[in-house]
Amino acid sequence: VDKDSLGPSGVKTVDIWKMRDGGPWQKCREVGEPDKPVMVTVDAAGRWGFRLIPRSGVGLAEPDPRPGEAPDLWVEVDELLPRVEINRLLVGQGLDAGNLTVYWTASDKFLRARPISIFYRVNESDPWKDVQRDLPNSGSYSFKPLELDRGLYQFSVRVTAIDEAGNEGEAVSKEPVKVDLKIPRIRKEIQVRPSEGAAETRGLPPPPTMTPAGRKPDVKIPPPTDTPSKAPSFDRPLGRD
Repeated sequence: VDKDSLGPSGVKTVDIWKMRDGGPWQKCREVGEPDKPVMVTVDAAGRWGFRLIPRSGVGLAEPDPRPGEAPDLWVEVDELLPRVEINRLLVGQGLDAGNLTVYWTASDKFLRARPISIFYRVNESDPWKDVQRDLPNSGSYSFKPLELDRGLYQFSVRVTAIDEAGNEGEAVSKEPVKVDLKIPRIRKEIQVRPSEGAAETRGLPPPPTMTPAGRKPDVKIPPPTDTPSKAPSFDRPLGRD
């Protein structure tokens, strides 16, 4: 209130008028107090104009607003949730290994300046945990899942967008994203052993080593002995019999 306009009786109440964009003025049933906020209800979403008229302690006030007069302020009443879609979840490979990039689309007439937040969870019963909050609506964000949790290898992703009115839209990944891309392989040499105790009870030789396909087996040639081989001997001369 303009202090220069106040008389000894001060301000007792404040009349509140509303108009929907281009429509007639309507007096609100709510009555304002001089030093407290007041909650006002409108009939529908959209752009609303408001006029505030303070009334003195003896009941004096400016005239009611006339058609065509501009409001003191405009307020956009927004009940629509922002639209959010997760377009792609890209698991990095090669030089980008260990990264996950989230691609999204978010749209709303009144998005906040930094409206995007990203969350993750391992199981449906788990609460959502923060990846990053208050991101710009850039359409993508990369992070390293193992920096969030060393045991993280499969999880769901949630992207939210919030507008100036506090409405929050969201999108959740349809399938859990798998960030563990390593493929288990067998070692080149496989040790084959009999069952426990079988070699001792049956007198079996030591277990062999299997050779992978495509590799020639190692053949051990016994070392020569110092004993010369003996020529065959016969008890009688050879004949034509």
